[in-house]
Amino acid sequence: MMKRFTCTDPTRVEAQLGRRGEEISADGVVAEIIENVRQNGDAALLEYTRKFDRADLADLCVSRAEIDAALSRADAGFLEILRLAKENITAYHTKQTRQGFVMDERPGVVLGQKIAPWTAWASMCPAAPPAFAPPCLWTPFPPVSRGWARL
Repeated sequence: MMKRFTCTDPTRVEAQLGRRGEEISADGVVAEIIENVRQNGDAALLEYTRKFDRADLADLCVSRAEIDAALSRADAGFLEILRLAKENITAYHTKQTRQGFVMDERPGVVLGQKIAPWTAWASMCPAAPPAFAPPCLWTPFPPVSRGWARL
């Protein structure tokens, strides 16, 4: 049975509970996580995956066999929805692709802008139920649709 407290003086809640709260900010927590990942790399990511997603992974990469096994168990209608979502997301981000230019309108003056795609991209999707599939689509397809070499 849960112990119940009655407190009429809000300033005494901490004393009645027998503990003091520690002020923490989201910025502070995020900074700690980023620093831990910088220092410890994949080991830190695996630690956070265990902590936040409750998934005990040996590796951060999903093997082709794991993908094929998941696809074989997935509902055909759901896969069709994902395929259509991928097409829509890819089409949208393809339209966002910018082009470089060169201006040589005056003798001896050449100006321009070169826009080159990144050569690699990493994507992490949380261990979540299928209802959260769209973020796992939004993350990788913009870079792929812009010609990035590796995902």
